[in-house]
Amino acid sequence: MEKALAVANFFIEKGVKDKKPVSPMKLQKLIYFSHGWCLALYDTPLIDEAIQAWPYGPVIPSVYHEFKHYGNKEIKSPYTNILEDAPKVTNPDTIALLDSMWNLYSDLTATQLSNLTHEVDTPWDQLYRDYHAKGLSIPKGMSLDEEKIKTYFKTEYGKLEQA
Repeated sequence: MEKALAVANFFIEKGVKDKKPVSPMKLQKLIYFSHGWCLALYDTPLIDEAIQAWPYGPVIPSVYHEFKHYGNKEIKSPYTNILEDAPKVTNPDTIALLDSMWNLYSDLTATQLSNLTHEVDTPWDQLYRDYHAKGLSIPKGMSLDEEKIKTYFKTEYGKLEQA
């Protein structure tokens, strides 16, 4: 399992290297999709942090708070901390997964990725609709259920295998 900010740094560095800008929203969605596929394919979480259901989609709080000052602009440098080395992904299997995710999703815009997280029956959509049907908003800090994320991505994988 990786630190969420290490995975964030991986995608930021890829974006800079490949000249494919990564905004905070795109970063959130890249990590979310990578986490979901990791759960589905390897039955293990990618990141060490719960993904929360915010009003506009899935969010990793530490990544949000670290990069929110960029707004919708490109993140040009990875997270660093003066007191410790910048977190990095070092596991070769995880790097291979993240490379695959980058190849799959990097050409999509932040909005396109966000729209994918809002499609009918995604884990976020299910939670949103459950609360909306009761006339409520999703409570602040509510995490998406990891089992629902895993089940959703396993179903998506099954669709790919049948295609």
